[in-house]
Amino acid sequence: MFTDKYIYKLDHKKEFKLLKVIPVCDIVGVSITSGPDQLIVIHTKAGKDVVICVTNARMENRLPELVTALYQCFKNVQLPELKVDIEHPVKCVLGNSAHIIKVEGTKESRPFFKRSGNKEWFLLWPET
Repeated sequence: MFTDKYIYKLDHKKEFKLLKVIPVCDIVGVSITSGPDQLIVIHTKAGKDVVICVTNARMENRLPELVTALYQCFKNVQLPELKVDIEHPVKCVLGNSAHIIKVEGTKESRPFFKRSGNKEWFLLWPET
């Protein structure tokens, strides 16, 4: 959920329990892939990135909407331009250590994250 000053990360599986509050002014950029997977990493000044797979029940692509909303937040509070990196694998910092996230297809109907080793994660995305 977005406001003009904060991003609220909510857990939809636990009645939208608040997981994290990120001030927009603490965001330094985002990383996404060029694929249909809707993976976004929000990079923060503190080096505690937020990894999100943007999905809804109909599996509509909401990533452009999210990046546009972030861009508008930056513009509204007069921050420098939002830096957007398109990469695969996606790099992030979790728990003060560098990690990578790779995207692979799965026969499951919903996307999910899976850890592989110490510093590597997979986003398993439904194959169409």
